[in-house]
Amino acid sequence: MKEIVRLDPTNIAGFVDLFRSAFNAPPWNDGWSSEAASERLQLFASFPTFLGVGLLHDSRAVGLALGWGERWADGWTFYLKEMCTEPSFQRQGVGTSLMNALENSLRQQGFDSINLQTGRTAPAANFYEQRGFRSLDLVSLAKRL
Repeated sequence: MKEIVRLDPTNIAGFVDLFRSAFNAPPWNDGWSSEAASERLQLFASFPTFLGVGLLHDSRAVGLALGWGERWADGWTFYLKEMCTEPSFQRQGVGTSLMNALENSLRQQGFDSINLQTGRTAPAANFYEQRGFRSLDLVSLAKRL
């Protein structure tokens, strides 16, 4: 049985193994430890404008989508920070179910838009484009310290 749940600080730990499984697999191959993944998800869940949804299949975490809202001059924008599906559940509608649930929740709360970042050539880019997301004329910059 599949169930969409609202994520919060009390249940986010149940999604750490999913996060690691998804982002330690291709194409990401990130190398997340349990400790680092747990710290990241707990930090996100503690943000004042945090919103996240998870998908459970027979009580097992198989997908998540989460981020937070920021106020801009003309309304609220949601920043989707992480979205993933258990590799064995990919291409089975989990991502679509998560995005539908997230978008419905955001609309109900008065959000105007969703922003996200993903790799230009990552399979996720096609998923988001098929859902109506469009590339922005922005540059993403980083610097190692």
